[in-house]
Amino acid sequence: MFRAASVVLMLLMAAAAERAAHPTQKRALLVGINDYSASTLPVQSDAPDRGWPSLLGAVNDVTTLRELLLARDFEVVSLTDQQATRRAIVGQLERLARTVRRGDVVFFYFAGHGSQVRNSRSDEADGLDESLVPADSRRGGADIRDKELRRLFNRILDHGAKLTVMIDSCHSGSGARGRTRAIARDERDVADAAPYGPYPEDRGALVIAAAQDYDRAGEVPDADGKMRGAFTWAWLRALRDAQPNEAAVETFLRAQARLRGETPLQEPVLAGNDTARQTPFLGERPAARRSVVAVEQVQRDGTVVLQGGWANGLVPGDDVQGVRVTKLLGPGRSEGIREADAPRAGELLETESRRWYEAEAPSSGCRLEVRRGGKPVQVLYGGQSYELFLHGNPERFVYVFATDSSGHSTLLFPERGSVENRHVAPKLCDFTVAPPYGNDTFYLLTTDEPLPNPWVLQWDGVRAPFAASWSLDKFVYETRHKATRAVSKQ
Repeated sequence: MFRAASVVLMLLMAAAAERAAHPTQKRALLVGINDYSASTLPVQSDAPDRGWPSLLGAVNDVTTLRELLLARDFEVVSLTDQQATRRAIVGQLERLARTVRRGDVVFFYFAGHGSQVRNSRSDEADGLDESLVPADSRRGGADIRDKELRRLFNRILDHGAKLTVMIDSCHSGSGARGRTRAIARDERDVADAAPYGPYPEDRGALVIAAAQDYDRAGEVPDADGKMRGAFTWAWLRALRDAQPNEAAVETFLRAQARLRGETPLQEPVLAGNDTARQTPFLGERPAARRSVVAVEQVQRDGTVVLQGGWANGLVPGDDVQGVRVTKLLGPGRSEGIREADAPRAGELLETESRRWYEAEAPSSGCRLEVRRGGKPVQVLYGGQSYELFLHGNPERFVYVFATDSSGHSTLLFPERGSVENRHVAPKLCDFTVAPPYGNDTFYLLTTDEPLPNPWVLQWDGVRAPFAASWSLDKFVYETRHKATRAVSKQ
């Protein structure tokens, strides 16, 4: 087993090996809060009692990341414990927003409590904004809501910087530690409907979160007994195991597999466009594309659990780099038997791509509907925009993808990764029709657990037997090159 010091040393050596003259600046803001006592801070106002238990591993996370980033020639600002007030965190982000230049690499990291704030005018269906809890929360410092962060991140992106955000706290997916990084929500209504701007991940940012927006994140001891964020520790080991110039999405799959095997109730999230996902973590140029699945764990009897299933094109009998698939557990998970040296948790195995086949699966009982101008339609026309609605809520994770007449598949929902796609609002998304035209088939996939990599639904597809933990429904629409004059008047 690698000890914690060995992991850090290996990361530092790898970073030192890739040092070179760099024309752009690399800048990082790291925030880690263990101490929420606020004992040295002046009282700002009365605050509701939200518990505020202190943590054990957040400062350790920042210390390790700081060493790694300094070795990669980053300019690093760290705010820990009672330095990390709301004013200090927001002030440092505003400083970045004022001073970054085109091409700069910017990294924001937060480890501490996450929570939610009541917002009756929020654009989220539950009326809650996810938030980061500053060190002065006990003394009245307001949470930093995801909508506020969105505005600040967009200001950084306005300058053409390359932004990566990593948040290791509970409820972090919109933006189980030995003790969890969460406190009670703030029920005081901020009633904020001011323009938030686009999602940063839609503009090229990469957002990595330790847990879903409804979920908790935990702390775990490393091999030396030092407490760390469960996800951050999984991420550091994934970086250690990563291949040179490895795509961020692949490093994420490594970390996610470790986390699922060690802390199975915590689901991390990756959000970003295709370029951001395919670019190495804190890198600048996209990496070569591969089709891979991660090893989640190797059980005592030798069974290998893979983070890949129907959605990855796997079928029983497949050989995945020495692992023979014996059973599909669902769209995103399978079991196999090792036929070569046993793989390690977090290892990536390359798979083949296959064309789509319809899977035998039960119906969800839900229905998709395409609308234009508020009215349902059955024929879709090129270049026109439509709205996609879901009738019925399966109370599972929801995915919608469409295949066209050439067999190409596009993921329509969720647009930003497996986040905010459970207990969904009726309207899922907007989309625009593009060629080729003919018959497009819309598939509604619902699962009991989120897919490790939802973007596999944009690749060539698969065939699979019945699996009770998921459902698949299809809806066929005709697409044409353009609307006739008569139709366009309707």
